[in-house]
Amino acid sequence: MTSNRWYVSITTLPSGQLFVLGGSNESLAVNRLATNNPTWELFPKPAGINAADYKPTFMQFMTDALPNNLYPNVYSLPDGNLYIFANQKSMIFNVERNEVIKRLPDIPGGPRSYPLTGSHVLLPLDPAKNYAHEILVCGGSEAQLQ
Repeated sequence: MTSNRWYVSITTLPSGQLFVLGGSNESLAVNRLATNNPTWELFPKPAGINAADYKPTFMQFMTDALPNNLYPNVYSLPDGNLYIFANQKSMIFNVERNEVIKRLPDIPGGPRSYPLTGSHVLLPLDPAKNYAHEILVCGGSEAQLQ
């Protein structure tokens, strides 16, 4: 990895590369702006790029989701895009173009990401429904930070 990351999430892309997202640059319970690592990178790095020149890519979403953005949930979707969820926020993201395809509405209620973790699951893909994806997000807790 090209940057320090605690509480990171990793998912496998259709290419076989690993998509590494977010985290903090130190050990803590709740992230903050000073420690936030709002970036993503691929492992192994893309072919043809010198290791010294490869840098993580900034993702505004991971700053918008502070302070509950550690261990973001990431799912690879059938169309090759990613579903990313942190805190109460979610989006569809295209890695190849580094582009937010769609920001989804915030989920009401308390945070659903670490340390107030809820559960998330990509429901079974059904060929009869053209493999339309549905993601269930439930649980979490109200923040009681002081």
